[in-house]
Amino acid sequence: TAEVRNLTSSTEVFIHIFCILAGTGILQLPYALKEGGWAGIFYIVLVAFISTYCGNIVVKCLYCTPGMRLKSYSQIVEVAFGRSGRQVVRLLKDFNLLGVFGVYIVLAGININSLLAGTALDQLGVQFWIIASSMMVWAVIVLAREVHDVFLLSIFGTLTMVATVVIIVWLGLVDLDYQEVRPPTKIVDLKLAPISMASICFSFGGNLNWPDLEASMKSPKQWSKTLSLATAFTAFIYICIAAVGYGVYGDLVKSPIMLSLPPGVPVVVANAMMTAHVLLASPILLTSVFSEAERDLDFHSAALSPRRQWVYRAVFRSIVMLTLTLVAVFVSDFSKGVSILGAVAESMVIFVIPIVCYIKLFRDKRVFTRMEYMWCGFIVSIGLMCLLYDLSVSTYSPDGRVFQVEYAQKAVDNSGTAIGLRVKNGVVLAVEKIKHSRLLVPNSNKRIMTAGTHIGIASAGWMSDTRHLVKRAREEARHYNSTYKTPVPAKIIAERMGMYVQAYTLYSAVRPFGVSTLLATMDADGPQLYMIEPSGQYMGYHGCAAGKGKQ
Repeated sequence: TAEVRNLTSSTEVFIHIFCILAGTGILQLPYALKEGGWAGIFYIVLVAFISTYCGNIVVKCLYCTPGMRLKSYSQIVEVAFGRSGRQVVRLLKDFNLLGVFGVYIVLAGININSLLAGTALDQLGVQFWIIASSMMVWAVIVLAREVHDVFLLSIFGTLTMVATVVIIVWLGLVDLDYQEVRPPTKIVDLKLAPISMASICFSFGGNLNWPDLEASMKSPKQWSKTLSLATAFTAFIYICIAAVGYGVYGDLVKSPIMLSLPPGVPVVVANAMMTAHVLLASPILLTSVFSEAERDLDFHSAALSPRRQWVYRAVFRSIVMLTLTLVAVFVSDFSKGVSILGAVAESMVIFVIPIVCYIKLFRDKRVFTRMEYMWCGFIVSIGLMCLLYDLSVSTYSPDGRVFQVEYAQKAVDNSGTAIGLRVKNGVVLAVEKIKHSRLLVPNSNKRIMTAGTHIGIASAGWMSDTRHLVKRAREEARHYNSTYKTPVPAKIIAERMGMYVQAYTLYSAVRPFGVSTLLATMDADGPQLYMIEPSGQYMGYHGCAAGKGKQ
């Protein structure tokens, strides 16, 4: 197999590393300090050191066999855990990098569309700009073979990121002069420290690309020094933007930091620079995926002519990118799903798997001290913390979301439709009854029930959860009637049910209800219609719908 190696200088690799590390995660670092306090500066330094250590041991594992060098991250896992281990890690690795590209083009499409708002191009829409962003990356990725071929993009990507940081820091310091009262800050918040640490960890992912970068160096012995310097420079940039953002806006800072900055031309320029950066960084990320896949498919075989190699490579890359683009354009909640699953994949392949492979491959070749085992165990615990921080219903994600509640809402969105319509003399409830089997007994899967003589409930979501909530509503109605000797008003029953549902979003020992309930009543105030969502939010409506047909 013919390979391109030893073409890249240490300076080029330095720029590649910075361009890969300093992604869009930089914009949420001030918010990470809001969660963890000023101790977040220490977290950035600590994670930078961990990232450097993991990057170095990944490359060290490439040389675990004397006299030869493994070609990829996946081969490291294969030597350590066999072919099945390689397949699992290859899936995580490719999903992470390809998913990041998908999120990047969606982000670029949204940003370009917003930047062009009010112009003649405003009518083209987000989907058009997602496709256009993908086409721009495709034009580069088809021509480039190895990481060395996209060095010019890394230079521009680095310049755009540095320019973005300079603009944000400058705007923050200028805004500081206009503040009459300094927003509050804190030294440390131990309760939210894991979330702050997880946010910062996701800003230092890059191990998946390091084997290809090290392979391309003219002097591979300079890898450790180059990685250390690039990571240190990235940490310095992170500290600058995090310290200024949190120092100026304190606990009022938003994520991304752009939302806290005073609006104007500089913010528009910073958004344009960030959009350019994600497009310029995408070919670097994709090159790693394609290079390994093409080696496995033997596209670089010496038996193939250069022209045929290029044709095979162009067709393969075009098919993959077309598929990704179509998914990004037409799959709803694509970015949300990739972000959630990508967090799981990244925490494993960046922090956990390198440590496990390193110990497995070298424990018979050298003696690990107790301190080394403790350090490796600490890194693995950090990786697992990043993996699990969003799986608890009682924990917010870095951008202020509770994923378990969103998953419950997804269960509702995938169910049959429920509709409520308030009219002059009552409330009409209707549901879509999906017949799963011809053997189903009629009326055995009711989705419209009563909780009292004046209360009707329709649902969309899990029927088992519906029955539980209907039982609870009946108890609330009966208790109110026995206490006050009058039927429970609509607002009271909706409030009590909303509080009950919301309580199941506060504790890690329970899960949210996977159901939205439409509560219809007829009381002294006339017909009333409320909808209670899995988050516990309840609102009154003239008409509402839940389920897959709610649009």
